This record gives sequence, C-alpha cells and structure tokens, in this order.
Amino acid sequence: MDELVYKKIPPTQMSTTRVRENAAPTLLEIALSQEAQLRELAQVRFGIKGSLVVPDFVPLPIFSGLSEKELVRLLVTVPSAQQGDQILYALAHDRIDATLANHLLSMLQILQRLVKDQENKDIPGISSVFIR
Repeated sequence: MDELVYKKIPPTQMSTTRVRENAAPTLLEIALSQEAQLRELAQVRFGIKGSLVVPDFVPLPIFSGLSEKELVRLLVTVPSAQQGDQILYALAHDRIDATLANHLLSMLQILQRLVKDQENKDIPGISSVFIR
C-alpha cells in the first residue's frame, strides 16, 4: 500500500521555470510592461491602432534628438491641457521613446499638483512659469 508521506524533492530536480513562474516580476519587467502599455495607449489614442483620429492641436516639433530640457521648453509653450497629449502624440509616432515619455508625464503630473497646492494656498510660485 502507498504511504501518504511527504517527501521533499531534491533541489536538482526542481525546474527553474516552475520556481520563476511563482516569483514576483522584477522591476525591469514591470517597467518594460508599463512602457509597452503606454506606447499602445498612445497609438490607440491617436489612431495608429484602430480608427483614424485627428488631433485637436498643432503637434510640437518633437523628435528623438531633443534632450529632456529642450522638450520641457517646448511643452511650456502650450496650455497645460495639451501637454500630456503632445507627449503621447510624439510617443505614438515614435518621435520619443517610452521611458522619456513616462518620465515627462510623471514630471508634468507632479508640477500640476504643486501648482494646484500653491493656488489653494494663494502663494505666488511656479504656476505662472510652468503651467499656463
């Protein structure tokens, strides 16, 4: 008759893929997944995937050779409501990479929160400089 006793499997027999499947994703895997999702969102938003969409703004002259500083200088020339769309438009058309787009979108979100907090406190600050 079979014994109902647990016998530990030696480590050499365990498959590394089974161990990896149960492990949490690495930060690199999460970042790559987030960038792929952001690129797909931008492509759907501006009609590269799916139906044709005509943007309701004039796209900025953004291209891959611009530094982050130059991109920020371009972005402050448009209203704050269009800044995120400008970044997503450039990403959808492969003018900037997803890492830079994610960084710029995060920075814009932080700046908008700072401006909102300062407006609530009626303190003069960066609102007139960065966000229009």
